[in-house]
Formats: sequence, C-alpha cells, structure tokens
Amino acid sequence: MREIFIVYHGLGMAGKTTNLEFLSSVFQNLKIDRFHQSTVEGRTVYLDMLLMAIKIKGSEEKLKVRLFSTPGQERFSVVRSWIFSNADGFVFIVDPTQHIDENLRSYGELREYTTKKPVVIQINKTDIVGEVDSLKKIFGNRTVFTASAKNGVGVRETFLTILKEVIENGVGK
Repeated sequence: MREIFIVYHGLGMAGKTTNLEFLSSVFQNLKIDRFHQSTVEGRTVYLDMLLMAIKIKGSEEKLKVRLFSTPGQERFSVVRSWIFSNADGFVFIVDPTQHIDENLRSYGELREYTTKKPVVIQINKTDIVGEVDSLKKIFGNRTVFTASAKNGVGVRETFLTILKEVIENGVGK
C-alpha cells in the first residue's frame, strides 16, 4: 500500500487541528487512527495525526494517508523541519485574525521544502473576518481555498485538492 504524508502548517491556533478533527468525523469510515495531545488551552503539543486508508476511485490501488499538523509555537521549529522534510505535500493554513507578516513568516518556513512538492493554501476563519480577497493575491499561483474549519466550510475541498495534487505528482512511498 502506497503511503502519502501531508502536513498542515500555520501559526499556532490557526485551525490545523480543527481541520483534522473535521476530516476525522467526515471520513470516519476511512480512519485508521487519530492521535492528538493538547494543552488545557487547546494548543497542540508536539503533533497531531490522522491516519486513513483510501481507495482511489476507478482503481484497485489503496493509499495510506497520513495527515499531520505541526505545532505552531516557535519552540517547536526543530520538530517542524523534520516533519517538513518527510512530507509529500502541504496545506498552509492562513489565520487572517493574525498579522499578515506573522503568517508569511510561518509560510516562509516551508519554502525550502516545497519547491517540488504540492502546496494548497487555506485561508481559515472567514466566518470571523469576512473579506479575504487581498490575502488570496499574496499567494500568487497557489491553489487557495477560503474556509471556516470550525464550521467545516472548505475543509473537505482543501484536503481533496492536496490529495489529488500529491497523487498527480506521483509522490508517495
């Protein structure tokens, strides 16, 4: 079974874990395992993981898909670089309630790892901020989705798009 490793990255409290929680509930029948440790405040400690087995439509091939979210706090930068170097594709979660420079600094961490790997951008928390057209322009030719992870809006579409891009790029072990 081919394995695919997709990383959800962004600032702390951007909505990475909320994305994985929603996907875990929507794809309950595909879920193999779910691991998440958090602080009392709801911040992810170390990492968050969702493991699924997916059969490709129109094929006999099955995929083992590992979704990881990174801890957004600066003190975990060493852990993030190891996770990034092993990923097949990335979802970058933009938190529009935080300053754009902080989001871009976090996005910049991915640059050396994403030159040949798919990246999908998700602008989360649109239920709070509303208009995000100016943010979309910042990411140029990347695929960008708007979302409200806590409401499940845009989460499934983001995941299916990054999965498709990773498969099309022939990535995976």
